[in-house]
Amino acid sequence: NYKQKPWGISLNYNYNTQSNPITGVYTNRTTYDNGIPNSTYYTQDNPTYGRTFKRGAATLDYYLNNRNTLSLSQEIVAGQFNTLDNQTFYNQLLPGSKDTTSGNRNSPSNALFNNYTTKLHYRKTFPKKGEELTADANFNTGNVNTNGTTGTNSFYGGSNNSGTMVQP
Repeated sequence: NYKQKPWGISLNYNYNTQSNPITGVYTNRTTYDNGIPNSTYYTQDNPTYGRTFKRGAATLDYYLNNRNTLSLSQEIVAGQFNTLDNQTFYNQLLPGSKDTTSGNRNSPSNALFNNYTTKLHYRKTFPKKGEELTADANFNTGNVNTNGTTGTNSFYGGSNNSGTMVQP
């Protein structure tokens, strides 16, 4: 903050980021038919979650006189979410433990957002303590962009036949 009449300036900036890799999230399930195991399913998931937030603000005050102040401020907020999810899986028929289906799946996604706010503020104080008149004008705009895909590679019956499926 800086204040030298008739001007006052205030600046602020915040930044926060985090990455959270997770390894070893898995499911190991056996299906039974009349008490006899007939198939197993295994999947291992290794997601990484990332996020970033930023905020900046600036305010300019102009003191017209000891009772009137005009202020102009701008605030910018932005953020990002990133997810990368890598998963492997297989399904086996029992009792022979023949690999019937296996594969991997990658699911990256990304979301970005930003917001801009401009404010014009007028303040008039009066000789009687606690009395004041204010007027505000605000303009706010922002946007969000997201994208994500899922790509799956599957291998059937232990052969080299594979199929790829992509889902937006």
